[in-house]
Amino acid sequence: MQINSDLIEKYKKIIFKNEIYLLTSLSFVGNASKFVNSLLDSHDELFTCPHSVNNILTISHEEKLKFKRNDFSYLKDDNFNKIIKKNDYLFNTKNDEYHRGYNHLGENFDKYIKLDKEKFIFLFESLIKTLKSSENNLKNQLLTFFICFNWCQNFYPKSNKFIIYTHDPANSIIVQNILKSAKYLSTSRYPINAYATRMRNRFLKNRIMVPMIDFYDQIHHHYDFCKIKDDIGVVIIEELHNTPEDSLKKLCKHLNINYSNQLLQTTVCNITWHNNRRNIYTGFDINRHNFINTKEVPIYLVKKFSSKIPNFLNYLGYPHIENKLKINEYLLFIFFINRYFLKYITQSVVNIFQANVSIKTKIYYLLKFLKDFSLSIFYTIFSKKKLNQTFITDEKEDFKNKLLIINPFSENIYNKKL
Repeated sequence: MQINSDLIEKYKKIIFKNEIYLLTSLSFVGNASKFVNSLLDSHDELFTCPHSVNNILTISHEEKLKFKRNDFSYLKDDNFNKIIKKNDYLFNTKNDEYHRGYNHLGENFDKYIKLDKEKFIFLFESLIKTLKSSENNLKNQLLTFFICFNWCQNFYPKSNKFIIYTHDPANSIIVQNILKSAKYLSTSRYPINAYATRMRNRFLKNRIMVPMIDFYDQIHHHYDFCKIKDDIGVVIIEELHNTPEDSLKKLCKHLNINYSNQLLQTTVCNITWHNNRRNIYTGFDINRHNFINTKEVPIYLVKKFSSKIPNFLNYLGYPHIENKLKINEYLLFIFFINRYFLKYITQSVVNIFQANVSIKTKIYYLLKFLKDFSLSIFYTIFSKKKLNQTFITDEKEDFKNKLLIINPFSENIYNKKL
């Protein structure tokens, strides 16, 4: 196999003159950034990839820990290439270990990502060899990965724009340390609804946490985006579902690309994607977003969180709920009458008393349950400090000069008043 000179010349132009956007959830997780990534998939002016950048750059637990510490030493001396070679999931998602719905793509749910790994490796190594030693850095290796991922599908974007899916603000900051000059594109969703999605997904993946631990984790990380020094473009997910075509036209204007009706399709490698879970939905549905999810999240938590981020909610156009609690709401919260907590207890009991596991395993599950339950009580009682820190950040942060709303709410979509 050989690479023609025209392709090498094209590669050099892309590598040395490009525009990069880091696509992230604005506040923690559950903000549908993967959904927006699927809409931008296969746009003829964009290099995209369905895999999050941390899953491209890491395999082992040790590598993931180093990545989170901004330690890229494990990627030196051609290790990036070695990681690609070891990471079969990047090229074949038949066994979707990350539960992203990449193993039931297509109209009949029978397709998955399948790239010719040998062809990819050959192309990657051949292109990298055309760079000077000083140019063969982690940034150019990462961009080369994106170029190869698209070219190996016989897809050749017309421009030099990249959408790199980073998942969350913390990852975005880490990746910016590699790329240096990337811009930020984020997705925003009503925080309580995002939290409900996180809880639901964890249960479906059998990675259940006690709701209160997860909730205060959500609060703690809510303002991670404030650590980003540059402006952040924000796509309001609710408005995207309410006015998809108009919202996507505004997004295209922001990215300086042409609008295409293909953007209205959720795809992965140009194959229909049905969200994380099979047979759930594809495309747009405002009825999934025009309410505040008090069925899965106790109203006590809804009011408590809302009262700590009023400026954030008001600036983005979300409803701000007054923190006037009723006694029954507080009692429901105290006794954890929350279906995910009940599911957690049920799952823990099943784990502890299942017949085909050793006594050592039973003890492990019992201790884990007791630890999680204790932490839940601890966070519930001693959460005031975290909540106050969030409120202080909300008061002092200038969201107007930080967040550029790409598709503001065109109307009040919420059909439920609290």
